[in-house]
Amino acid sequence: MKRLKLQCGWVLVAAGLLWTTARAADPVEEKIVARGKGVVITLQELDDAFDRMQTGMINVGKLPAPEARETFRSQLLDRLLFLRLCEARSTEADRGRARFETKALIDGFKNQAQSPEDFDRQLARAGYTVTSITREKYEEALANTVVDRELKATLKPTPEVLQQRYDREPERWTVPESVKVAHLLVSTRNPLTGEELPEESRKQRLQMINDFRARVEKGEDFATLIRQHSDDTASRTRKGEYIVLRGQMVVEFEAAAFSLQPGQLSDVVTTQFGYHLIRLIEKNPAKHRDFSDVESLVREEWLADELKRRLPEYIRQLRKDAGVELTDLAPKPVTVAETK
Repeated sequence: MKRLKLQCGWVLVAAGLLWTTARAADPVEEKIVARGKGVVITLQELDDAFDRMQTGMINVGKLPAPEARETFRSQLLDRLLFLRLCEARSTEADRGRARFETKALIDGFKNQAQSPEDFDRQLARAGYTVTSITREKYEEALANTVVDRELKATLKPTPEVLQQRYDREPERWTVPESVKVAHLLVSTRNPLTGEELPEESRKQRLQMINDFRARVEKGEDFATLIRQHSDDTASRTRKGEYIVLRGQMVVEFEAAAFSLQPGQLSDVVTTQFGYHLIRLIEKNPAKHRDFSDVESLVREEWLADELKRRLPEYIRQLRKDAGVELTDLAPKPVTVAETK
């Protein structure tokens, strides 16, 4: 189980890349930190992003050191510019897909809150409003969509390249023993900050999952309960199903899953993520996977590596095409050494 975080894939990789554009010598607007064709970043926007970042760090017991402030602000400016440059290149189809993905994400956050008021409190504690979190998630989804269309879609590995990648690591394709399970999670963590909920809230949630187990024992459909109540939004639409490999899940969850017999429902399992109910569907012995079995996975891994390799140059080209310039209000650019 992965902790829910307010982030969106490789979009955050854009933060911290080396600035390659020149500083503007004579900014027209005093409160602008960066500008380009169709793109303007204001000092207020940068300050707001930095304040949200600080709030998030404080909520997990951290605070950026004073000497790191300039570096963080420079990385945030990198990120803001990247998101806006992608937005400027987006099509209506891109924007439609991003709106759909954003709505699904925000709805998932809302469903994990105990009430609309609780959701608003969680947002405020993380430094957001409904409008600002929706806008941020939309910009991230839109950037992902644009890069998928303009860069990822152009990457075409040959069969030989994929076969060579497969042959390099033969041990990777020996699959450990696994189980297929259906799983319901009642989370004990704030979905926005990742913080553990107060003790009273955890007690209420423990009672909730005990009630769910009793309902299943009386004959209620487990898949329906998962679809309606599980806080694991990633698996809800597939009836909470997971393939769990030996050695790749948190210890408490794995121990319970592998101890079950097909069709058996676990007792309530407690992990760092919350309370779980697990039903075993099937057990599978260890086996070696042929290339034909994993070709799609090898392709996705190659695409991810190739995208990471080409993304910096793609971003530099975006900036060049837009004629991006920094004003004297912009933070000091991040150097290559600082990003390592």
